[in-house]
Amino acid sequence: NNYGMIGNGVNGSTDEKLPLQVGTDTDWKTLTANVFDTCATKNDGTLWCWGRNYARSHGLGHQDPSYVPRQAGSDTDWESIAIGESHMFGIKTGGDGYCAGSSYHGKCGTGIETTLYSPTLFAGQHKWTKLAASPYFSCGLTDTAKIFCWGLNHYGQLGQLSTWNDEPMLVGEP
Repeated sequence: NNYGMIGNGVNGSTDEKLPLQVGTDTDWKTLTANVFDTCATKNDGTLWCWGRNYARSHGLGHQDPSYVPRQAGSDTDWESIAIGESHMFGIKTGGDGYCAGSSYHGKCGTGIETTLYSPTLFAGQHKWTKLAASPYFSCGLTDTAKIFCWGLNHYGQLGQLSTWNDEPMLVGEP
């Protein structure tokens, strides 16, 4: 819990050996976590994150860690989320994909390498049903059942021949 990723308001090396409820809310809908962060959506479509917030991956506009859940913006149309090491994805109602945090090696799929301070639309021509984020690359499934991947490709994890792509590329096409 070095960065508050458990969400219990404590920052430190205290381990929790038993399940611990995060706050008192009982209206959570989706959940994702990585080594340092946790993000979730609620039934009302709001997005919440806590933990390290490296490279502004929580979409809060700053890089300060959060030891309790903090709402990311005021949007109420988040459907699902995925979080990598330093970036976070969300799909909104209608299938638009958004990314916040580091886009180093193109892992946000926006076509540019930068830090995204708030959730930013990427690959607007696609409607996403599922997004997956790893530390250095990302993939998504579209509403037409096609898989696209982007980011670093040292070991062929993008399903393509390039060394990296900063925009989603259809898997299986060079």
